[in-house]
Amino acid sequence: MTSLLGAAAPGFDRPLDVLEACHGRIAKQCDTLDKLLAHLPLHGADTQAQQAARAVLAYFDTAAVHHHDDEERNLFPLLEQANAPGACDLVETLTLEHDELAQLWRHLRVQLAQIGAGADATLDAALTLR
Repeated sequence: MTSLLGAAAPGFDRPLDVLEACHGRIAKQCDTLDKLLAHLPLHGADTQAQQAARAVLAYFDTAAVHHHDDEERNLFPLLEQANAPGACDLVETLTLEHDELAQLWRHLRVQLAQIGAGADATLDAALTLR
């Protein structure tokens, strides 16, 4: 079903579609980071930059954390139980990626919080790469 706002979000009766939709929202937040990275040298931590930084902070402090938790608690055990070739290796790789992303987020979060507060901070481009 499509609403006036676009395609309807998938329901929890289609959990993999929900996870895929979450990945789409994560990609949009990463796009915002890319734009912020280009914006800051030209405009500093102006109102637009502050709003973008706060929006990214809000998303990655809440929805993204829940997304990773959901994958690790609900999806990964199912993948391991399936005993499909490579499934356990895939789960191990994804778990390590989640750990790495959490570590990178801790550093990036500090920079975004400064920008969100109006401080003339910069973003470390290495932390924003996908």
